Amino acid sequence: MSHFQSDSQLLEKIQSGDAKAFTELFDQYWDLLFHAAYGRLKSADLAKDVVQEVFLDFWNRKETIKIKFRLDVYLLTAVKYQIFKMIDQLNLEVGIEEYHGIQLLPHEEVLPLEELYQKLEVALDELPEMAAHIFRMNKLQGMSASEVAQTLDINVQSVHNSIHKSMKVLRNSLKYTSGILLFFS
Repeated sequence: MSHFQSDSQLLEKIQSGDAKAFTELFDQYWDLLFHAAYGRLKSADLAKDVVQEVFLDFWNRKETIKIKFRLDVYLLTAVKYQIFKMIDQLNLEVGIEEYHGIQLLPHEEVLPLEELYQKLEVALDELPEMAAHIFRMNKLQGMSASEVAQTLDINVQSVHNSIHKSMKVLRNSLKYTSGILLFFS
C-alpha cells in the first residue's frame, strides 16, 4: 500500500477539516475495510454499509479522535465494532438472542471504540511480533488462515497454532474487558 502522505499527516489534515485528505484516506483504506467486513458478513451490501458508516463516523468525530497506535488497526477495529452494532440492531429488530452465532451483550457493557481499540492494541503488544501480525491479518483484516499462510509463506497449521495461542493470551489479558473478544470469535 503506497502512501502519498503518512497516516499521521493525513489524520492531522483531516482533523483540521481537509476533505481532500479524507478522500485520500477513504481511497487508501476502502478495500482493506471492505474485505474485513465482507469476511465477517458474507454480504457485499452489508459490508459496504458497515464501511461507509465507519468513514462517516470518522469524519463526524474527526476533531476528537485520538489514535495512539496504527490508523489501519483503529479503522479495522471500528469495522468490527460497527459489525457488532449492526448485529445488535438486527437482534433488536427481529427479537432474537443470537444472530449468526454471536451472543450479544447488553448495551451498557459495550465499551467506547477508542477504549476498546486501546485495550486491544496494548494486549496485542504483549504478543510476539509475528503472532500479533498473524492475529491482525486473520482477525482484523478478515483473511483466512490459508491466505495468511500463503502471504507469510508459512504452514496453515502454524497460522492456526499461532491464533490459538494468541487468543489464550488475549483472553487472559482482556478477561475483565467485557465483550472485546466477541469480535474475534
